[in-house]
Amino acid sequence: MMHERHNTMKKRRVLFFILLLCFTQVFSQRYSFKNYTTHDGLVQTDITDIKQDKKGAIWIGTNGGISVFDGKKFTNYDDHDLLQSLRINALLCDSNGTMWIATANGLLRYQNKFDVFFKPVRGRDNPVSCLSLSSQNSLVFVCNKTLYTIKDGRVETVEVNNKIEHETTLAAFDRNDNLWIVTASMKVYKKTVNGLTAIRTFFTESELKAGLGFLKLLGKEGPEPYFVTNFGTYCVRGDSLCYFVQQYPQYRKAGIGPAVYVREESDTTLWVGGVMGLSKLAPTSVKRYTAKNGFCDNSVSCLFTDREKNLWIGCTYNGVYRLSNEALFQIKPADETYDLRHVSDLAPLSPNKTLIATWGKGLYLYDRDSVSRVLLPPSVRYITSLSVNGNSTYIGWFGKGLWRLDNATGKVSPVLDFAKDESVGTMYKTSRGYVFQMLDYNCYMTDFAFAVKAFRKLPEQNYVFVANDKIYEASMFGRVDLLGEDLKPLAKNLFPEISSRVTQIAAYRNYFLVGTFGQGLFLYDDTGKLIRKLDKKNGLSTNIVTGLTVDGNRLFIGSNLGLIEASLPDVSNVKVFTESEGMFTWECRQQGLMKLPNGSIFVATANGPYVYYPDDDLSSQYASGVLSIAGIAFGENAAKPASFSSLNSNVVLNRNVDYKDNNVVITLNGVSQRDPDNILYHYQLSGYDSMWVTTSNPVITANDLTPGAYKLKAYLSVGSFQSKPLSVAFFVAKPLSGQLWFQVLLVLILSGLCWILLTIGNRIYQKYIQAKMIGKLESDVAMKQEMTAQSIAFARQQYRELSEALRQRAKEGRLQYLTPVFLKDVSQRIELLWKKETFTLGEFHQYFDDLLSDYDTGAKLYHKRTSDGQEMPVPAAFQLLEIFSLYLFIGLYESGTAVFSLDSENKSNGQLLMRLYNMTHETGTAKSSSYHLLKETISHQRPGNLTVDVIENLEFGNMLIAELNLHNEI
Repeated sequence: MMHERHNTMKKRRVLFFILLLCFTQVFSQRYSFKNYTTHDGLVQTDITDIKQDKKGAIWIGTNGGISVFDGKKFTNYDDHDLLQSLRINALLCDSNGTMWIATANGLLRYQNKFDVFFKPVRGRDNPVSCLSLSSQNSLVFVCNKTLYTIKDGRVETVEVNNKIEHETTLAAFDRNDNLWIVTASMKVYKKTVNGLTAIRTFFTESELKAGLGFLKLLGKEGPEPYFVTNFGTYCVRGDSLCYFVQQYPQYRKAGIGPAVYVREESDTTLWVGGVMGLSKLAPTSVKRYTAKNGFCDNSVSCLFTDREKNLWIGCTYNGVYRLSNEALFQIKPADETYDLRHVSDLAPLSPNKTLIATWGKGLYLYDRDSVSRVLLPPSVRYITSLSVNGNSTYIGWFGKGLWRLDNATGKVSPVLDFAKDESVGTMYKTSRGYVFQMLDYNCYMTDFAFAVKAFRKLPEQNYVFVANDKIYEASMFGRVDLLGEDLKPLAKNLFPEISSRVTQIAAYRNYFLVGTFGQGLFLYDDTGKLIRKLDKKNGLSTNIVTGLTVDGNRLFIGSNLGLIEASLPDVSNVKVFTESEGMFTWECRQQGLMKLPNGSIFVATANGPYVYYPDDDLSSQYASGVLSIAGIAFGENAAKPASFSSLNSNVVLNRNVDYKDNNVVITLNGVSQRDPDNILYHYQLSGYDSMWVTTSNPVITANDLTPGAYKLKAYLSVGSFQSKPLSVAFFVAKPLSGQLWFQVLLVLILSGLCWILLTIGNRIYQKYIQAKMIGKLESDVAMKQEMTAQSIAFARQQYRELSEALRQRAKEGRLQYLTPVFLKDVSQRIELLWKKETFTLGEFHQYFDDLLSDYDTGAKLYHKRTSDGQEMPVPAAFQLLEIFSLYLFIGLYESGTAVFSLDSENKSNGQLLMRLYNMTHETGTAKSSSYHLLKETISHQRPGNLTVDVIENLEFGNMLIAELNLHNEI
């Protein structure tokens, strides 16, 4: 909030003053009060208390419920069953972020929802009259005239002296954690760690008979508490109460009736609400706020300053007002008003005093917050320029000669040795003397005694500048030459890109800034190279620059639209000040900007002079915001919300997110009471995307998260302000099939099942052999048992070897896809061995398509065959399937999207020739390891009439070739 400057507040305020437009016109002073009523969404206009929660929202208690304001909209609570009573007596937010609500029927607590925390008597009124918090987060309140505190989540009676605590009506901690108590008998006590002190009140009998009563006890609104009664406010003086006007007699000048609320700022400024408006008390001055300057004439019920230094004022039946700044501060002398619209030059004398020259109205002294006329000869009214040298100020004017003002005595005398018959146009002070341009275009270089050292007649309409102790001559068409001490050109046409009138040249380090009338702003380096042009097309919002001044790494630009600020050296972050920020939109005078010794920027405008304090611009200093987490949800359509503490800035979800719920929606909540429409959210979700994202949308969505750890980092910005960051950490679990323990367990279980099946099958076939074909079946079963056992043994060994190879190559993630297929291959092959006697060629090809159907990463198998119906014995098919499947899995392990070809061809001699090869190129290392693994597997097989070999194909890597003698096998 911008506050009006006074003698004790010079270093902390943004001050704008505007003087009246003419001698006789007087207008009312306006302030930036924003009024919120039911028309804006407020629940009710009879305001009882105002507080701010940890998330930055403003809570407003009324006689008709609660309104919560997030900077843009109100959320209202007016349900009697929810609040127990719609009469809200007090609000408080403790250091944990819990909101406490004192109602006419109990104490409520809000932690994401309302609950009745304390209501001693059921079915009747339980008025809670006050809430107060110590620096140790100890909460006290009064209910049914009993003083309570909350310890460890439980309500206990405060022990005072076995009597006072049961006849208390009001209680509050002060800034030093002393507890002040008001009793039903109108007595006041101060409880400290050392004991209890009675405070003298001096209430008269007539006041008591007239109904004097305490309304509020303001414990921390000032260094000492304030006691608000229906007859006015009392403050503490020693061990006694005294009337507020006795402590602050200047309040009588406010003219707003008895004080009903007092809030003291840290700079000793007091905001005082009265029964007929608001006032601001400084040590020697009083400012009144009523309906005449943007406020109202209603009674003030409460005052509150939020963390952005906005002042919130609750009124009786007039809603809530917010004062974000004091936009126009009008200074008027006691006896007359001055027209300062035509400021021509100014000269700082000290951090608090500045001479203001005008064209037509003479010379004025701006001293702190006042303006006074400097007496000059009556004819010296049209002043062109000022220059301070020691204790003297030299005055150029529209007349003959030069005048000298003694800054100490105010005595004015003519300078006899210079410009007796000429009028001074502009006057620049350099390290070597003065540069004068006269109104007849004569140009002089003098020493400090005004002895002429050089002379030059300028072309008509040319003019000179002095910047960084260098002299420049400019034409009306943008040509700028550098002049020497003899006023002769040293370098010509320094800035060839400029073709319009140059209004000012300013220096910054080794850069030159050139303002123009029609082409915007130019930035050059010390060699004259154009670095950047800033105009209406690329961020300046205007092409007319009237003045420049450099303040540290900030550039202030005067324009036809008002004041503009930009960052140096790259002339970025351009900000055009607006009326809503308490600034003007009047045209700035040419070369009308100057930095004053106290750090302020003086701006001469078409509507008079302004003073701006950039280091203490509360419009940007407190344009802050608060960021919190509004919600976290997972799953499809964010149907599964996660529980968390919204006040915790570093949230870690305790439970892992199921891999099926791998869509996340995190909703942020940004609150800025000063600038809610310009909140930007900045976030990064590590584990998902390393890029930082900037958006105005508070909803963050991430879909199809893979298993792993994730962490959201986020902060908000409002202008140049950045909030404290917050984070959300969570973990998406792997699917069950992707967890190593499950895979190992599954292999063991399936192996056991295979052995069980083998045993059962063996017994069944033994009985069958005994009954039917004892001799042949015994050999078949033995053969199948051996092949089954051998297959299982090799499957175990191959799984271990391939798994280890994947881990060494950091490809362990493929196990979750390949393991089920691997196990399916083993079980189906054994089932075929015991179930079927023959196996067709078509079934052989289809077997591998069935395996790949469960593996969806893009692997393919192409088939070339002459006949689908050709049969082959199951033992031979079993061995071929085992070797071919191993080859297939090697390719899948090596490349997740491998492409294979399976060729089968019936030869005329009864031979079946089969080839399987990987069409995806393999590395040399992969070829070698695959070759040896396949060779070892084939060497352990003993197929009859079946020849299987692996060869190294130069184009596709390893190739399996099998030849089966069908005549002998079938």
